[in-house]
Amino acid sequence: MVVEDPLRALGTTEDEEVTVGEEEPRPSKSSSKEDSHSTPLGLTEIDEGKGLLIEEDENKASIKRKLTVKTKEKGPRDRGDLEVTTALGNGQDVGEESEGRSTITVSVTDPIKHVSDHPYIPGLTSSHYEYLITSVFSSSVLSSEFRQVEVRRRFSDFVALADLLNENQRGYFIFPRPEKGTLDAATNGRPEADFIEYRRADLQRYLSRLCEHPVIGHGDELRVFLTAEGKLLESLEWQQLQPLRASIIEGVARLPSQLMGSETSIPNVNDVSKNARNTNDVLRMLREMGEKMRQEVSHSSIQLPEKESKLRELKAGIEAYSDSLVDLSRKSEKIVREMERFASITGDVGLSLIRLAKYEDEYGGPTGQYSEFTSTTQTLASDARRVGMMAVKMSRQERNAAEMTLLSLDPIHGQLAMAPAALDALKERETAFLTLTNLQEDLRKAKDSLVYLESTQNASAMSDPSIAKKIESSKNDIAALEAAVQAADRGYQEITRRNEFDYDRWKKEQAQDFSLISKELSKSRGSFEQTVAEDWDTVNTDFRQDYSGHIRQ
Repeated sequence: MVVEDPLRALGTTEDEEVTVGEEEPRPSKSSSKEDSHSTPLGLTEIDEGKGLLIEEDENKASIKRKLTVKTKEKGPRDRGDLEVTTALGNGQDVGEESEGRSTITVSVTDPIKHVSDHPYIPGLTSSHYEYLITSVFSSSVLSSEFRQVEVRRRFSDFVALADLLNENQRGYFIFPRPEKGTLDAATNGRPEADFIEYRRADLQRYLSRLCEHPVIGHGDELRVFLTAEGKLLESLEWQQLQPLRASIIEGVARLPSQLMGSETSIPNVNDVSKNARNTNDVLRMLREMGEKMRQEVSHSSIQLPEKESKLRELKAGIEAYSDSLVDLSRKSEKIVREMERFASITGDVGLSLIRLAKYEDEYGGPTGQYSEFTSTTQTLASDARRVGMMAVKMSRQERNAAEMTLLSLDPIHGQLAMAPAALDALKERETAFLTLTNLQEDLRKAKDSLVYLESTQNASAMSDPSIAKKIESSKNDIAALEAAVQAADRGYQEITRRNEFDYDRWKKEQAQDFSLISKELSKSRGSFEQTVAEDWDTVNTDFRQDYSGHIRQ
């Protein structure tokens, strides 16, 4: 559904206290499990022999639920309970799926609020929540003491995990983490406990999808996140996973020397496989940004390899698919709203008929005894009550069907979340290709320059020491560029392979999701239609028995 997620709308900045008000009560899901004879729609039912005493709930509007993006504990794909199979082995090729190597059951529970002094402003306090993450590893790979691990993590730890995965697992379709909240969005009238529960469910879903990934699920990043004791950022294992980062200030200081030519502008071999934004090479950032803008503005295109060309076509297809998902989400929202509206109308009709029966019982009988319409009023009251109660029951069933429909459509939200992640991963490959082509162009120019210098030296009758020095420098640059091109090509090929691997995996997931949506929708709607048909058939049978042998006037 393209509606505002309560978790997004209620969020606060990571470590800020949430201050929110009360929200309009929503019906419990347990209402769908009530006995079919219980009183629907917040009414009070009293059997007094004569009929039913009906009391309307003063807050009848509370039965109308808001259509929000729900995070359920157990969905169609059972992602809520986070029981997934993932490998925890060593030495396995990252492109291979692992089957049956290990089972991880993860739960996110027990949020606890911590209040401390503000680190920068004396006299103020800051607060944050920590969540208990319980991981059960059923694998012989881990030591016995790690069979069940409980750690506490705050939201900023989840942010650190997402950032590390985006950098170390470049090219994979990584499920996006929950967004940070803002203080402004937190003041929308919802209680703090509601916000924390939505966030807890969202974090649990996030870990679930990471564990489902056949590569990330057995990566060191997730393993350390789930098992490191104490504060995550202070863990030695976690610090060892962090890539080396030079200061951006150092890169800015080097920029004038690079532009003047007094310092080499050739990227470091260890950095060319990284996105330029994750390095301190400011000149490389500017060059790649400028080249990308030049291609977009001038609509110029370079000759692309066949595989690269096909992957860019896939990117265009994913963008169209994302737009289709947005449209599908809106239509799904409309369907559920129409079901809610139909249930409300049916319930109102039933209530009106029950009030009519009550009125006939109270006034029709006493006044009709002096006329020939006594039996008619009694019949009218009985018929209205019978049909009214069935209409009210049908209203409740329709609401339950609407809720089941909403749950059945939940995979659409997962697909909507994965589409931007897929596009980001494909853009990473395009960035790696841009780095590679820029280095190849630099290498070509360096070789042309070397040919020119050598031809100049050969044409000269006397040896020029300056030209010889330039030739030696050019050869060193070519050697460095060749090493950088090789490293960039390896990085590009690896990211391409990851793109292809995850795209194929995602296509299978799409087929499973939409097959499951069709199955669940057919099941829930068919059950509703069958139940309604049986109930109204019972009403019809009662009518026939009551009027058997009589002509109804």
